[in-house]
Amino acid sequence: MALLIDDPYNTVRHDLIDQSEYVIHNWPTSLVISHYGESVHTGARLAETSAGNPVREAYYRRFNGQYKGRSSWDQLAVLYSVRGLSNYFTEITDGKGRLSNGYEWEMQPGFRSYLDPMLSDSELADIIEDLMVKPPRR
Repeated sequence: MALLIDDPYNTVRHDLIDQSEYVIHNWPTSLVISHYGESVHTGARLAETSAGNPVREAYYRRFNGQYKGRSSWDQLAVLYSVRGLSNYFTEITDGKGRLSNGYEWEMQPGFRSYLDPMLSDSELADIIEDLMVKPPRR
């Protein structure tokens, strides 16, 4: 999960530029980057869930006792990792990615690629929030 070009958060803020370059360059299997999520806001519906929902509690604490939507980069990456492309995403295998240190890589089918959404932000938010508010199985 990262932006395709000069990611300021996952690589710079966490000081992982060199490690990211190493992984992108050396990872031996397919590497799919999930870069979307800033405009997909989820979490407001957590107020509907039971107090025992750990996601509800995390949002409650993060937003000082309120249930606000927040960007969903993490949730979209997890949605892809669990459900695959489904009808949610398309995999883009052409173009380039670049880290802020200047390292570039080519997208290649079956090796390096990135996801683009096939659904609207609100459709993706509904799918994610439906999962977030679902009670755990016992």
